[in-house]
Amino acid sequence: MLQLLIRVTRLGSLAAYIFLLSSAAQAESLKVTVAQSVATDLPDATARIIRALKSTGYEIELLVLPGNRALLQASSGEVAIDIYRQAAAIAHVPNLVVLEPPVDEVAFGMIVSKHKPELCNVKQAQFSEMSVAGRLGIKLYEDYYYPLFAKAITLADFQQVFKVVAKQRVDVSFLTEDVYRNAPQEIQDEVIFCKAHRKTFSINSFIHEDYLWARDKIEAAYRKEFGG
Repeated sequence: MLQLLIRVTRLGSLAAYIFLLSSAAQAESLKVTVAQSVATDLPDATARIIRALKSTGYEIELLVLPGNRALLQASSGEVAIDIYRQAAAIAHVPNLVVLEPPVDEVAFGMIVSKHKPELCNVKQAQFSEMSVAGRLGIKLYEDYYYPLFAKAITLADFQQVFKVVAKQRVDVSFLTEDVYRNAPQEIQDEVIFCKAHRKTFSINSFIHEDYLWARDKIEAAYRKEFGG
């Protein structure tokens, strides 16, 4: 009888140990999200962030979602981290904490139609009399650029953005030099990438406050991958 009790006790301890291991494994799984526009336009930057996150030893599941939905899921805690955001995009979003260091810096420049090169020389104060186009899913446009202009339109992709600028349906747009350089040559030939009005934005990941237990390890991985 005593031997039977010892065996039951040992089995119970083993089961409890397995349960604790299972719980720990589940605790170290993190869902993260990125805006679809970022995953599409910046695949290398996305892959680099995911590589850094996986180096922590956490099990990482990436969800690629439309920009606003990604932000909503991060804010609600349905995912742990929105991996690629400019600070202005989350200024009024609750429950999110910035992770340091930044994961990227992006420099936006202004494009104009080749038929309106003089627009490269306008002052920022004149934007309030002009129109601008932005790409769907990049919140930076509505948070930073759109308020500067009299009229703003949002389009599904950069090909459409180039088109409306080239055809002078809007005055200007703003995008990175990489987006401009990666456009087909016939598109580049229709617009001018201005030297003026270039602005650099820092990009960070933002973690939901319920997952701050993972912050130290993630920030250590980010320092190793991105410096700072």
